[in-house]
Order: sequence, then structure tokens, then C-alpha cells
Amino acid sequence: MEQTLFDAQKLLDKLEIMPGQTMADFGAGSGFISLLGAEKVGKNGAVYAIDVLNESLEVIAAKARDRQLFNIKTIRANLEKPNGSTLPDSSCDWVIVSNILFQSDQQEQIIAEALRVIKPPGKICVVDWHPEKLIVKTGHYPLDPAKVKDIAKQLKAKIKSEFEPDPYHYALIIEK
Repeated sequence: MEQTLFDAQKLLDKLEIMPGQTMADFGAGSGFISLLGAEKVGKNGAVYAIDVLNESLEVIAAKARDRQLFNIKTIRANLEKPNGSTLPDSSCDWVIVSNILFQSDQQEQIIAEALRVIKPPGKICVVDWHPEKLIVKTGHYPLDPAKVKDIAKQLKAKIKSEFEPDPYHYALIIEK
């Protein structure tokens, strides 16, 4: 298993992702959430691993083949643009937005895109760094959970719940 800064299995176990559901992993990176999600939704479900980097998507595709997970589709996309995921409206039960908001100046657009693709009663799980606990300092700064809540409210979405998947991150569950 990959070493990660948070336990993706623990995160996904906390969510009510069911076999047969469809999940999108926005900013899939190395795919640790996508791969575990593919196991959770099973062969009758689907996972869209979405990232802007081809290299990341190639790694995910290779890992999926090695694990015989044939329910993952990789998509190169820019989530900072309208309809950036290229997914149809109301096509996903879950969208996971993990550790990408702090890297973007277009947080509202990313959350709006997640809201566009979830179907009622679908949910979005935003996971990001607690601002005071970011390990690697970059030119980007973590989004305070209050800011994410404000964005959700502006987009007419609701915060269903929040929790800490580990000491460094927060998670918010958002629904339409």
C-alpha cells in the first residue's frame, strides 16, 4: 500500500459509498483514492479519475490494470473551467475533491463543477489541509473550512457534515 499523508481507506469508509455507485475523483494525482473507490463501488460501479497531468493518469491506469480494476476511467481535464470534468450533468453519486483547492485560484469553479456532476441526492467530499498544518509551504495556501462553507452557500449547496480524516486535514460533505 502507498504511503500517504492521510488514510484514504479510513476516509472512504467514513463515506457512504455503495456498490454500483459512480464516483469522480477530482485531482486524482497518484490514484490512491480512485483505486480504493473502484474497489468500493465494485464491478457494477464506476470511478472517473480526473487530473490535469497525463503522467498521473498513466500511473493510475497502470495500477488499475495491475489490480484488475476495470471500472476506472481516466480523464485529462481542467477542473478550473466550466464543464471542465467533461462528465455529463448529474452523472455521479460522489465527487471527491481531495487536496486540490489549496493549489487553485478557482476554488469556486471546482466546487461548482462538482455540484454540476452530482446527481440528487449525490454528495461531494472536500478534503483539504488545515491552514495552520500545511507541511510543505508553497506559493499556495490552504482554504480555511469556513471559506469552503461560504463557497458552498453561495452556490446554494448545503454542508451535511464535517470531520477530520487525520490531524492535518478537514473533510466537508456537501450536497445540492
